Amino acid sequence: MRFSISLSIALFMAWAVVLTACAPNDEANNPKLKKADEALADGQTELAKNFYLDYFNEHPNSWLVNRKLGGLYYDKLDRPEYAIFHFERCIVIDPRNEECAQLQSWCQEARRLNYEQLRREFNARDNAAKNEMEREILKLKRTNTELRMQLRSARVTNGPMPNAPGLSTEPTVGGNEAVVNQPVLSEAERRRQARERLKERLANQGTNVNSSTSTNGETRTGGPVPFTTPTTGNYVMHEIQPGETLSQISRKYFRTGLKVDAIINANPQIRGRVNNLRVGTKLKIPQS
Repeated sequence: MRFSISLSIALFMAWAVVLTACAPNDEANNPKLKKADEALADGQTELAKNFYLDYFNEHPNSWLVNRKLGGLYYDKLDRPEYAIFHFERCIVIDPRNEECAQLQSWCQEARRLNYEQLRREFNARDNAAKNEMEREILKLKRTNTELRMQLRSARVTNGPMPNAPGLSTEPTVGGNEAVVNQPVLSEAERRRQARERLKERLANQGTNVNSSTSTNGETRTGGPVPFTTPTTGNYVMHEIQPGETLSQISRKYFRTGLKVDAIINANPQIRGRVNNLRVGTKLKIPQS
């Protein structure tokens, strides 16, 4: 009885050894793997990949097919991310295999190749985005130039257009007070308006006729009286007109544009917003 049991155990172990020895040869002789090897030898890498993948879907834990797929992706198809996947599966399936050290070195090299490939793709996308942005900016510049030329031509032909963008003189709210949008005028138009304002000022100084009231309550009309500017102490009061700047006001009263700081010191409420003066604001102009 004991002899028969020992004989059975020995036969079972011998059969297991035979199966283990023959299994790799049977897998290597699989028709799909043979077709894949033949296609790879003929240079048909895509066909070989399809045969290998079919066998991998049926036997995902096969060390041999993972080794072949990893080598195919690494050497022929330039897909290092897939090569890393299959090489790592080989190491997990049979960590004592003599090729594990070589597979690990191939994994490191494949990671390096994968990083360089991803960096090249990222740089290509980044350069494409930059080129697209530059093209859009150039297109916008051309459109802006065309609109400026059309606007300039319309001003020359028809004069200023109050309702056109950039020509509105209506005050708009900016912060806590209204800010004046100065019209876009040509140099000739600005000079013409300056001459007209000078003529009006000279006419007011020479021909302005005012009504005055006597001390006893009787109203009398006098002849031409000289134009006077309201004064307060050592200051002259000035009311800001549309399009007027502190430099123009300085040249008007001091015949130079270098007295802007004196005007700002006399009117501290406009400090910090000298370029956004509200029309109608009254400023004190020092007389000395």
